[in-house]
Amino acid sequence: MTIDEAVSCITSATAGKTNKSTPIADELIANLCDALWNAAEYPQIQLLREHLPFFHERALIPGFHAWRKARGLHLHYPRWANPFIGGPKALAALVSADIAAAPLTFFDPVNDGRWVPPHPKVVAYLASISNQSLRDAMALYALIKSSLGEHPLYCRLSSYAVPLRKLMEENELSSVHDIDPDDLLLRVSERTAGSTLTLNQHSAIVLGWNTLANAFLEYGECLSESQRQTMSRFFLRPLQNATACTAAGHRLWLAIPPGEASRPRQTWCTLSSTNSGSWRKFAATRRRGCIRLWRAPPKP
Repeated sequence: MTIDEAVSCITSATAGKTNKSTPIADELIANLCDALWNAAEYPQIQLLREHLPFFHERALIPGFHAWRKARGLHLHYPRWANPFIGGPKALAALVSADIAAAPLTFFDPVNDGRWVPPHPKVVAYLASISNQSLRDAMALYALIKSSLGEHPLYCRLSSYAVPLRKLMEENELSSVHDIDPDDLLLRVSERTAGSTLTLNQHSAIVLGWNTLANAFLEYGECLSESQRQTMSRFFLRPLQNATACTAAGHRLWLAIPPGEASRPRQTWCTLSSTNSGSWRKFAATRRRGCIRLWRAPPKP
């Protein structure tokens, strides 16, 4: 049943009723929720009201919660709990055909269970990346590193994808593979590029590019020649000048705004001068307490 058909059934069953708060039959609401679920939507009360604007929220709540409990979903279940949003088939529909059959990953036709798919949370995040080249690169990285688990892999992807997207928009690049890391990373570290990046994003992209590019190189070394030729177009360009990369990283961390370098020392000196007596008294009190506990006889 499609979404429009489910809405039509509800409209027909409630025709002639003027009380818009009367609960709708659980079965009718369940049919609509199932149609939304199968259409890779995120069934919630607000979404149901968008499709049934005439009815009050009280008419939808009983049927929605009955459907949610029947599927074993938590009250605040995440969007990626829907396999049509966070499942392997959803990931295959997001990426290029070559990645959807990438060797030595979950999509390998001869996969015998050695390679696991990325976590649904990761798949849902990849779906939010609008640029196809960036999405393909991050999806391939997620497939290669899927064994890292949900949180480490999600944090890595977000720390790479966000600054890359901002740099592409700033430099008007249509593909992530057009980035010249030897030039761009130096300009980012010198603050002549990446004006929209935060300090953490500056460090993540400058210091993490090698990690990202080397993951693709290591993956390519495990492939056959024909497989490497097919998959290499999704790899990020590696750094050609490692010395320049190291210098860029050092310049990034040393680029402290004027007056900031002395602030920690000034703060510590102020604390030491104003609270030194209190700190010494506190330390002495704790020391005496520890000595008493150490010397106390054991309990019988």
